[in-house]
Amino acid sequence: MSPSRSRPTPNEERWLVLGARLRGHVPPATTAAIAVRGGGWRGTGRLARAALFVAGLVCGALVTGIWFVAEGRGLLVPAIAVLAAAELLLRSRRLHASGIEEGLFTCGCGLAALWLVETLPGAPRSEALVAAAAFGLAGLRLLNPLLTTLAAACFVQWLGSTLPAAAVDRVVGPGSTSVVVACAIALAALAAGSRTFLRPSHDRMLDWLVAVLPAATYLLSAPHAWVSGGLVPPVADAMSATGFAGGVPVAVALPVYAAAALIVGLRRRRHAPLLGALSSLACLYLEACARVGGPAEAWLIAGGLLVVGAGVAVERWLRTPRAGFTSAPLDARDGPLDLLQMAGSAALAQRAAVDAGSRDDGFHGGGGRHGGGGASGSY
Repeated sequence: MSPSRSRPTPNEERWLVLGARLRGHVPPATTAAIAVRGGGWRGTGRLARAALFVAGLVCGALVTGIWFVAEGRGLLVPAIAVLAAAELLLRSRRLHASGIEEGLFTCGCGLAALWLVETLPGAPRSEALVAAAAFGLAGLRLLNPLLTTLAAACFVQWLGSTLPAAAVDRVVGPGSTSVVVACAIALAALAAGSRTFLRPSHDRMLDWLVAVLPAATYLLSAPHAWVSGGLVPPVADAMSATGFAGGVPVAVALPVYAAAALIVGLRRRRHAPLLGALSSLACLYLEACARVGGPAEAWLIAGGLLVVGAGVAVERWLRTPRAGFTSAPLDARDGPLDLLQMAGSAALAQRAAVDAGSRDDGFHGGGGRHGGGGASGSY
């Protein structure tokens, strides 16, 4: 089969993920063998990937600036140039998740989306929708979970800014439409996660939606004080600001999603649903603080004590393994690992004893079967 040119095949992508996990922990020969099975596609580390992503964005911006300095008109030509450069670089160098092609694709898709908004008559002029289109196209092309999650978050923000959503929010509470839609998308991602996907990137896309989308949408939509006062204002000021609470639908959607994510995370032994449940519970805590009222310091102290107490209780309860979960370290001398080793040794010893008892190799202690010394004639 000829090697793929536009993106790694599912099998090659699995080998790339394995090579990234084993990088620095296996001999160079093993690393080279894994790279061969990865189809020759190459990636970078996290820090280098982030730096190259920024470099790709800067290169796309420079191309656009040069086009306008040369008295060019419109954004179509620089968009095509940036996308062509990214595609040529990806195919010629066989880059996958290296950063530079992701920055170029994101910039090119953004320029193309802006050109469509300026060209098409009656097109919705919304920055959030343009960003959702740009991030979505780049994320789907490059199988990038961060870009697809940003696309979903921007789409939810745009949906919450429409006139029907604004009319609903005036009745039930600010930001309710966006938070409910985000929880619905995360629940759909939870349901889709039960399937087995050939590409690891598809699993990561769903995991990011499950873990990030509801909490991020709540922090950007329902508590207006967080947006008007900056992304990270003092918690006391945010709680005391008017309009912090998101409404009854938010107070219902967050615990429902948290319970579903917690159940799914425990059953599937996955981290992403558990993280989504914890972040949703944190948002629900902020919602309760805003609705009940009272000093913010008292709420923070009470919440901190409650979380610490719950953590200690769960840790002590799980010192005895329950349903495959344990808080005891597996490298402890008297921990579950020793029990597993003892059980395995006992099973192997029993199997060896059965095999030894059933094997007849022709030799018995004391000689032959009758008179010894092979008098029975069997050896």
